Amino acid sequence: MSESGRMELSFTPEHAALFSALSGDRNPLHLDPGYARRTPYGRPVLFGVAAVLAALGAWAGGRRFRLSGLRAVFDQPLFTGIGYTLAWTGQDGRVELKLLKGSQVRTRISFRWEAPGAPGQPAAPVPFQPLAAARERAAADLPATLEDYPYAPDWSQAGPFQERFGLGPDQWPPAQLAALLFASYFIGMDCPGRQALFAELKISFHGTAAFRPGNLALSYHPGFSLLEVAGSGATAFTLKAFLRPGPVLHPLAEVRAEVGASAAMAGRKVLVTGASRGFGAVLAKALALQGAEVGLNYRSGHAEAEAVLAELGPGPGRALLLPGDLGRSADCARVALAAAAGLGSLDLLVCNASPAIEARPFLAQTAAECLGFVQDSLAMLVGPLRELLPGLKPGATVVYVSSAYVRSPQAQFSHYLAAKGAAEGLVRGLAEEFRHLRFIIFRPPRMLTDQTSAPFDPDPGVSAITVAKQLLEVLMRAKTDSGLTELG
Repeated sequence: MSESGRMELSFTPEHAALFSALSGDRNPLHLDPGYARRTPYGRPVLFGVAAVLAALGAWAGGRRFRLSGLRAVFDQPLFTGIGYTLAWTGQDGRVELKLLKGSQVRTRISFRWEAPGAPGQPAAPVPFQPLAAARERAAADLPATLEDYPYAPDWSQAGPFQERFGLGPDQWPPAQLAALLFASYFIGMDCPGRQALFAELKISFHGTAAFRPGNLALSYHPGFSLLEVAGSGATAFTLKAFLRPGPVLHPLAEVRAEVGASAAMAGRKVLVTGASRGFGAVLAKALALQGAEVGLNYRSGHAEAEAVLAELGPGPGRALLLPGDLGRSADCARVALAAAAGLGSLDLLVCNASPAIEARPFLAQTAAECLGFVQDSLAMLVGPLRELLPGLKPGATVVYVSSAYVRSPQAQFSHYLAAKGAAEGLVRGLAEEFRHLRFIIFRPPRMLTDQTSAPFDPDPGVSAITVAKQLLEVLMRAKTDSGLTELG
């Protein structure tokens, strides 16, 4: 018998919370917006196994079933608040299922199923206390084998989970549900733990006996930052996960070692947007080391901005925190007032803020999503310029941080290129209109930051300190006539 289907599927934060409660997986990549913001994804990623279970529930439509095997490949991350297409085809108990965004496949699931006997009951409780927080393991800390690994879901959460996911232990063997929950817990909480990014799972089921993970063999492949876990027994499985690199940090001492410290910019008043992390934070540190008084604008990374401020301390320049979402006109007005009160008239405005940048094929976006990214990007430039341009000192400099991609386009970044190209056009127009100011369009190369850091990347990018030094050297030169300069 053949089958096929297609439906829209979306996820909410409640999906993540209920899955976490049942499985015990509390990995911050999926639950903590502050933590996820410092990853290439910029926001929490949906648990991969949660997506598999939601897709199974949608496919099943309330019918009972039993699996003999399942494979899931997590090609691209999934997020809450976004609509996806769930499409499937099946023949004689074999089903191929895909979660898509436009034409882009995000998750692939294939499984074999049959009509069930009795669904069985959850296994008797085992002595299992889930970890309160995911372990932070380096590759060298990973065990080679684990003979026994006690695990049990929190079955008291099965009811709320089933209501949201449309799938529960009375619909298919609890041992099979437990095996998938274990896969997420083991990878996300223990091996590799906090820095995990699930890549693939493959499970073969033999009967419906209670799930007891054991005989685990772990192997790590450093060339790909990939951990492979194999388990044998009544339920045989293979799990694969990347070990994500940690945060990309550039402490003040490291910045000082490369750019030095001086009084070359003493007395100059500077505002850097998007300055709590990445290139913005590095540039703010470099400017302060040259004696500038720096305003640090940020949208939500308060703890990170406070850390930058604490690092600068009583050094040659001083810093001021200027929180505000520059995509909102009211926040732009507040930032401008705070900057005027704390710094006075500005000598330098660096427009660096940007929405999170994700590689997305053009046809994997709706028209509204593509236009929305362009609009959000431009808003972070237009808003502060409207509020701050009138108060800049004559001869002051405005820097727009663009991208080398404008001159060397890359596939899957059409939305980003559209935004940067439009912003550059705006700056060129302003250079003609505000002839008493100096404008710089700065196109840095791809840099190694939290947003670009990946488990396997043969070209990780240039250090943000090196790029900040290049821009700093231009800013520290004797001023040229007002007008427009394009760098990169």
